[in-house]
Amino acid sequence: MKLKRWRALSWSFATVALLAFCGTGCHSVPTPKAWNVSIVKETAATIDVDLIGVSALEKPDWANYNLNDYFNNPNDPRRKEALQSGDLVTFALKKGEASVLKIDDAHWKKWFGHGASELLILAKLPGVFSGGGDDPRRKFLYLGKSDWKAQKKTIEIEIQNTRIRVLTPQVPRD
Repeated sequence: MKLKRWRALSWSFATVALLAFCGTGCHSVPTPKAWNVSIVKETAATIDVDLIGVSALEKPDWANYNLNDYFNNPNDPRRKEALQSGDLVTFALKKGEASVLKIDDAHWKKWFGHGASELLILAKLPGVFSGGGDDPRRKFLYLGKSDWKAQKKTIEIEIQNTRIRVLTPQVPRD
């Protein structure tokens, strides 16, 4: 009888400890939110920008994908699939003019429908790049509702000759 009581007490203690731990130490994944995304270029170079909503499961595939193939091969399968599935938004930037993905654009609903939590920005910059994971033509942005100090719910991005520069301050993550 004492053994049963001890087990019940042990399980109760373990449950309370687990709940206390999760209440203080477990972090839930933030719910993603649509934003206005305003992109301008500050270079005379011809620059195309692709936007794709990606999930945590898709991110490693995109983070390691060779961007030289993506941009230079007109039959690149990854870009072709993204275009055919409707997951890709492409802007041909004009100097000094903002291209904007609106907060109510249908792509947000599509992306969130397949679990997107980040926005992938790919810019076809002038010059020669490695194409690997550290390629400055690739930038991931978290989409949590508390991730950005954005005026008018707008994340502002500037495309330069050598990089994608996010102008909107990001809220530090713990």
